[in-house]
Amino acid sequence: MEEIEAFARRLDSWAVEGQFPGLRAHAAALLRDVEAFDVEELTRTLKQFPAACEAVFNHQPEGA
Repeated sequence: MEEIEAFARRLDSWAVEGQFPGLRAHAAALLRDVEAFDVEELTRTLKQFPAACEAVFNHQPEGA
């Protein structure tokens, strides 16, 4: 759980830096699941990570 929490905090930092709200929401969900020690929900959230990454790759900056 500690490693997932550390990853989620780094992910949040990268999301803020890159202005990726979807990725930031994913990081928040990971943190919520870790803090609640909800293993089942955490598993579901982790499985959604590829989709969160895909959204970053498809992200169009404002004004582009």
